[in-house]
Amino acid sequence: LRFTFFSISLIFIFKFFVFYSLRIFRTAFGANYRKTIIIGSNSSTLELEKFFKSKKELGYFLSKTFDTKKNFSLTTVFKYISQKNIDEIYCSVDELNNNSIREIIDYCDNNFKTLKFLPKRENLYYKKLDFHNYGLSTVQAFRKTPIEKGTIYYFAKRIFDICFSLAVIIFLLSWLIPLISILIKLDSKGPVFFLQTRNGYKYREFKCIKFRSMVVNSKADILTATKGDVRVTRIGKFLRKTSLDEMPQFINVFFGDMSIVGPRPHPSNLNKEFKSRIAGFKKRHRFKPGITGLAQSMGYSGFISTTQDMNERVKMD
Repeated sequence: LRFTFFSISLIFIFKFFVFYSLRIFRTAFGANYRKTIIIGSNSSTLELEKFFKSKKELGYFLSKTFDTKKNFSLTTVFKYISQKNIDEIYCSVDELNNNSIREIIDYCDNNFKTLKFLPKRENLYYKKLDFHNYGLSTVQAFRKTPIEKGTIYYFAKRIFDICFSLAVIIFLLSWLIPLISILIKLDSKGPVFFLQTRNGYKYREFKCIKFRSMVVNSKADILTATKGDVRVTRIGKFLRKTSLDEMPQFINVFFGDMSIVGPRPHPSNLNKEFKSRIAGFKKRHRFKPGITGLAQSMGYSGFISTTQDMNERVKMD
């Protein structure tokens, strides 16, 4: 009983302190805001505007309201969102047709923006929407998945990643790296590791660490290996066949660029090639890339030769 009482009391005091500290911080310094825009002009959007302007301590900054009746263009909206680095879009769906709504949804998916609807519409009543009250305004938003950033599951996953990767680094890589380094050096000239630019969480670039499996060449970072590629060394063939070349990526996991489980990170040039050919391709970047995932478990790994291969991999991701 004592433990329960003190636990609840400490949690309450902590939450109370954080809440009011943030309110004071936002009001006094004008920081820690989510930048927002509103698309539409009606009683609901006007009410939401009032809410954002009168409740600044809650952490919302209204950057602009787009009137759909005055020279409205989604291209202009998307350009503004990109230039001003907007975080959340509030959209009055009653003023837009289905094609425009679909365009906005696709844009938000591909650019990792939070999209919320107001007011309700019959065809938006389905299980993937949550309802929130902003003052007198009702807002509908797509439900977050359990491991999105900020949730307790996200932190639990991160703790698992740190513990697991640290164990691999200490008990496996501590002796595997020196051994493979010697073999790579004996086989060909060049560095032991190959750092390749790949896209991770929210499409941000990071350096993916691999054992070097090719002879040093100027196209290694832009031209992926193909079957029978003459650039692959003898030890490189073994490393690729056994996936040992990927083992240093546990270092990426430890430092937070990757996770143990998640969509495999593709080279940046491969992402550029397929993001315009496969609908929803960038959705896989809403989460940290992983060392392994469902696609790899189902056999969709290694060299991608066709759009269909990539499409199947993206479905699994």
